[in-house]
Amino acid sequence: MARHTAESNESFEQWLSDQNPEWGVRDASDVDALAHDADLALEKCIEMPANNMIRVYRRSA
Repeated sequence: MARHTAESNESFEQWLSDQNPEWGVRDASDVDALAHDADLALEKCIEMPANNMIRVYRRSA
């Protein structure tokens, strides 16, 4: 389970899990590892409001 940075993220995790036990908030390092395995490289990370972020990946050269 991901370590949450805000109580709202923990609530969102619970809501996702209630919809489908396979859904949930993922740890960024786990997502990065999956991206690497798919030959993707992290291009940038954009901080968003409410403790969210966008991680942008590109196909490795």
